[in-house]
Amino acid sequence: MFKYPFEEKSYLLFQHPTIANYLNKRETTMNPIKKGNSREFYENFHKKQRFPWISRAMQAERLSVISKLIQRFSTDRHARNVLLVGCGSGDDMSLDPNAFGIDLSMKSLGNTKTRFSSSRVLQGDAQVLPFIENSFDLIICSEVIEHLPHRELFLSEAHRVLKKGGILILTTPNWMSWYGLARRLAEALTARPITAAGQPIDHWSTIRSLKAEMTSKFDLTATKGIWFYPPMGKGHMVLPFPLSALVYYLLLPVERVLQIILPSWGHMIAMVARKHQNKSDTALS
Repeated sequence: MFKYPFEEKSYLLFQHPTIANYLNKRETTMNPIKKGNSREFYENFHKKQRFPWISRAMQAERLSVISKLIQRFSTDRHARNVLLVGCGSGDDMSLDPNAFGIDLSMKSLGNTKTRFSSSRVLQGDAQVLPFIENSFDLIICSEVIEHLPHRELFLSEAHRVLKKGGILILTTPNWMSWYGLARRLAEALTARPITAAGQPIDHWSTIRSLKAEMTSKFDLTATKGIWFYPPMGKGHMVLPFPLSALVYYLLLPVERVLQIILPSWGHMIAMVARKHQNKSDTALS
């Protein structure tokens, strides 16, 4: 039914004429968000991407938590369709090497396809997903929504393309954390916005604000904090290895305790939500 090319400046192409006409109509009527500067930024970002040891440890913890949430909440794992929104340069694709992946950056998609040849990737916008209704059993959007100019559009699109009862797993940075406090302090001292890796948009959340955004379209199933360590620097200006590893292992018992007694204090919020199963959700056939 589908053809999945991976070519420079190409979007996902559909052989089925009904679906092709449907997507052309959506592109025309929705006027996709202009994102020239953001796309250029992320092309350069993924060309220069180098992470210090402590950042890689944090991302490994994030992926471990998401993997456990998938195992717990996503049923029929062999037959499901999975979409990774903002799949980046491939680490997230390790969650499901056969998943669909979408990203603004062609460089990141090339990296993903090189590492996971069975993945099906395309360049596109999370705010205008080029898929028909009720396409996916599971959507993973990790550390992406905070960088979108119109995050409410993504939530509407995720709701649209999820099947009835489908699962959305979303992670985003948490203001109510050591990192949130550090960012607030840095912004107060410098009188300017501080964003992760200098990204053009970086709107963090709290558990309460994220729940308020999602409850109109999703049933919230679970919430979990990720990474309770204090900041060890910013970007590449962090404690070097092996000092960062020493601090990591020294504070590991504290991290485990905070996961239990202050689960909402993690640097990242992981939220599992299920699409409302109401009568108004209809599939395109």
